[in-house]
Amino acid sequence: MNISSCIMDSTTLQCSPKLAIPDHELNISGLFFLIIPTITVLGNSMVIIAVLRFKTLHSAINFLIFGLAVADLLVGLFVMPYAVYVHVQGGYWFLGSMMCDIYSAIDVACSTASILILTVISFDRYRAVTHPISYSHKSHDTKRVIFIMAVIWVISLTLASPMVLGVNIRPPDVDPYECRFYNPIFSISSSIISFVIPCFIVLFVYIRIMIALRQRQNLSKKQHWSYLRPLKRLNSTLVQNCFRKRLGH
Repeated sequence: MNISSCIMDSTTLQCSPKLAIPDHELNISGLFFLIIPTITVLGNSMVIIAVLRFKTLHSAINFLIFGLAVADLLVGLFVMPYAVYVHVQGGYWFLGSMMCDIYSAIDVACSTASILILTVISFDRYRAVTHPISYSHKSHDTKRVIFIMAVIWVISLTLASPMVLGVNIRPPDVDPYECRFYNPIFSISSSIISFVIPCFIVLFVYIRIMIALRQRQNLSKKQHWSYLRPLKRLNSTLVQNCFRKRLGH
């Protein structure tokens, strides 16, 4: 059960919640959950530094991985720590409605960019499997990848911008210490565009990759047997000739 402390001003009674959960339990769990953003930041920072430092890694697929690492790094810096903060505060948000909207917008923008980059990576892998020769000639076309990532970030920021432009209208009777989005139409539409559709596309593309790999495997088996048939015929012919010569003597 939550206990609230209230302050009376000239017109209203403002209450801030206090938690019945012991502080030491929240602090211990908060430190545990803080490990996740720390690992996220360190891991993605290493990927970014490696791609930037070593020119041998300057390829299309590595630049896509670089863009994915940037998006995940931003999540680790600006989204996960606030999630840990809310957990430590027992689920309450004490930073105000404006910071809540900014936090939600950053979360949507970075998550959308990450998912869209994963979608582009799936198409890149499909081209590498189905058209390996033409793909090898364009594997170092980093300018095209940079343009694609710029478009992805424009789309992601466009989808997230309404969250800080007044779309999140809070009802008057809501808890002021709760950070959430109150526009169901925008929430559903944003989820479908930035998550559901890309996930189905990624699933479809990887199924196509599996089918292409299976077809290539079957084709290689057929070619292998087609190469072996003449050898078998040659061996059988040689054996027959040897027997005929022996019988002739």
